[in-house]
Amino acid sequence: MDSPELVRAGRRVILARAVHRPSQQEVLLTISNPEFADGQEQVAKIARLMVSAKSVAIGSVLDSFFYHWGGNRGTCIVSTWHAQSESLESALTNDRMPVNIVEALLSTTRQLAAVHDAGYAHGDVSLSNVIVSPDSGVHLVDLEYVTEEKFLDGAGMFLTQVYSHPDRLAALQSRSYDLPIAQQWDRYALGQIFLQTLADADPYHYPELDLCTQRAVRLIGCLLLGGANDPSETALGLPPEFFVSEHYENLQQAIDALERVLGTPSVEVRVPELSRVPVEIVQVGTSDPAPFTQRVRALVSTAAMRQLNSCLQLGLICLIWPTASHTRLEHALGTFAMMRDAIIALHADPQSPIFRVLVGPVQMRTLLAAALLHDVGHYPLAHDLEEAYPAPFRHENRSMEFVTSSPIADILGRSEADAGGGWDLNPADVASVIGGEVRPGSTLTPWMCGMLHSILSGSLDVDKLDYLIRDSNALGVAAGAGIDVRRVVSSLTIAVILRSGGGADLRMAVRAKGVRPAELVGRVRSHMFGVAYWHRSYRAIKAMMHWMVWEAIDAGRASENDVRKRGKELATQLLRSAGPTPTGEELGITAAPPDAATQFQIPQREAAVLTSIAEFTRERNPTATDRTSEQLLNLLTEHRWYKAILTIDHFQNLQVTSAEHGKRAKRVWETLQRLIDPPRKISHEAMIARRMELSKLLQRRILDELGDARPVTRILNPERTYDEMLRVGSTTQLFFVDFIEKSKSKDKPLYFLATERPGSRLTNTAELIPVRESYDQKQLSSEFLVSNGAIRIFGHPDYARFVTASIAPERLEEILNDVAAAMLAR
Repeated sequence: MDSPELVRAGRRVILARAVHRPSQQEVLLTISNPEFADGQEQVAKIARLMVSAKSVAIGSVLDSFFYHWGGNRGTCIVSTWHAQSESLESALTNDRMPVNIVEALLSTTRQLAAVHDAGYAHGDVSLSNVIVSPDSGVHLVDLEYVTEEKFLDGAGMFLTQVYSHPDRLAALQSRSYDLPIAQQWDRYALGQIFLQTLADADPYHYPELDLCTQRAVRLIGCLLLGGANDPSETALGLPPEFFVSEHYENLQQAIDALERVLGTPSVEVRVPELSRVPVEIVQVGTSDPAPFTQRVRALVSTAAMRQLNSCLQLGLICLIWPTASHTRLEHALGTFAMMRDAIIALHADPQSPIFRVLVGPVQMRTLLAAALLHDVGHYPLAHDLEEAYPAPFRHENRSMEFVTSSPIADILGRSEADAGGGWDLNPADVASVIGGEVRPGSTLTPWMCGMLHSILSGSLDVDKLDYLIRDSNALGVAAGAGIDVRRVVSSLTIAVILRSGGGADLRMAVRAKGVRPAELVGRVRSHMFGVAYWHRSYRAIKAMMHWMVWEAIDAGRASENDVRKRGKELATQLLRSAGPTPTGEELGITAAPPDAATQFQIPQREAAVLTSIAEFTRERNPTATDRTSEQLLNLLTEHRWYKAILTIDHFQNLQVTSAEHGKRAKRVWETLQRLIDPPRKISHEAMIARRMELSKLLQRRILDELGDARPVTRILNPERTYDEMLRVGSTTQLFFVDFIEKSKSKDKPLYFLATERPGSRLTNTAELIPVRESYDQKQLSSEFLVSNGAIRIFGHPDYARFVTASIAPERLEEILNDVAAAMLAR
């Protein structure tokens, strides 16, 4: 060695640089300190680390030898030297950073990961021990305190306070730590490097440090602290408990996040379904064609997904709109395509880095699979049956059963390299995103589950964007054409939403530029409910189906436990007749949607469900005199449904045209709200019993009212006599009361990020990006029932005109209010 020059003298090792004679290149000499017995052991560790890590940036061993000094024997290793270098700390302070700051942090993280993967901990990670060179980039140096399984006692160890984990000093002194804990301390120190780098770097001097990148670096740094963050060490307004829950368990998570921030490699390389130029595509109608990869095809080819192709999206609305023949499979593929566009937009979000930092390829695949499978448990008339009796008929529960059962679970769990096409996912994670709650076996945290679910189901979500456009196109309702999908999707972001009682949630929102197009989505939804989903004829059809279900489960007569039991039995029978089961058994009818020649008939699968309800009722009560279910089935088969004999719009609308009419309507609305939608919630079984009793008592009062006017009514309508109504009414429910609870009309808040000053690079990355709630959406949600709701009495189609000709609307209002008030008074 020639021209040796001391670099630093430490407790265990001495560092010097010299010229290596054989190669004539500058080298680093790591020499054991002869005054300390463990010096040779430490130099040997450093040599083993360099060999095992195989990282040129850390250093390569060129030679080694023993030496004698004052009677003591020592060890020296010769390794590569990084010339013309200065510490990262000095480079940042003097604005002389020769490389991209984010790339420098990524390189440092990779080198520390190489140390950990080799089975070591660095022990002294700090800004001064990261050096940068214009020629050779970034290097993690000073391995004096590197450790493996053997403990270090910490005596004489130099600890830089800001980089030391809060538990480190006490643990070193008590020798109560092991390698995983030492590696955790390294991650903590690396996180502090991220935070210190942001504090030292002038964002106006480094073009890569735009606001979004600064926020990303801080978020990654805080996640590296392992949950040991002090109150000031947070990011983007997220509370400390977020970092306790979501902190990184290994450095690969930080590497992946930094690579996503840098865009290397692109998301479409990691997830082929996100490719902009896919090899195979499927047309979905409401957005750009979606990639149809082998693993997408594998899911769509399962029996559970195939049956969706004969399950109408809008059920018996096809009896009113013959063009409503689109299927659940079309919607599932459309939602999948919309999710693809949303993932690409969220990953490219220029304002908030939350999605890019937290969501990797696994979570992206989870979102895509959840979007494709979110309705896999759907069956004919599912929404109508759920509205009648939610507990046993929820299609979301059935979807989650399908997702976590064979064969879908097998496809999701298969490796991506599998020849049959696999997703390499945990099926429980996909089910959790669909359901919005962490299910047993899931690896998702509540934070991540809530955020991913909000993309699939929220005030603004990919499901809604697809079905509103698809349904409006099919029905010929022009409102859906006004949704600016590209504008909405391109403005998607993830916002931190603070809860009023403390804590926070991560939810999908929009940036300021997209708030008006996003609000239009809510208006289109309101329009579609008013025009189609709550159309008066379809409300009548729903009321008929609801009564069939209630009669089948013996609601109003049996105990609540018996009603629940019968509800489960009915659901089991109906779902068996509706198609494949979650276990893969294929049963029932899988006919295609109705063609033009049969548009006004009940489609085959929907007819099978209704027939099954009537058969269930007859089998359980063979001697019962009430045959309403059979009568209702016959009427629907004949394309006949109950007619509205009284409609009471919301009283806030009526007060504009007639103050007196508004007062009467308000009285009825308030009475029914107290009866059917009370502030103190009651069980579904009790509520169904109330609804049935209200309709039955109303029928008695209407028949009594008609009896008092028999001479008049016979003259007005001799073909529909009062005696005939009494006879038919003894076995059939002639009247239904339709009232929609407030809970069915409310929508979730729409949030958007406030506009930031253009060109600004100065920000407090620990603070929340200002979030606003859309006032327009808030008003729309609060007035949804006012705009679209109505109280209706539906009457048997054979007698509806007879009743309306005999009893004035004002009198019907009075009768309905009296019956409801009498029930409340009991």
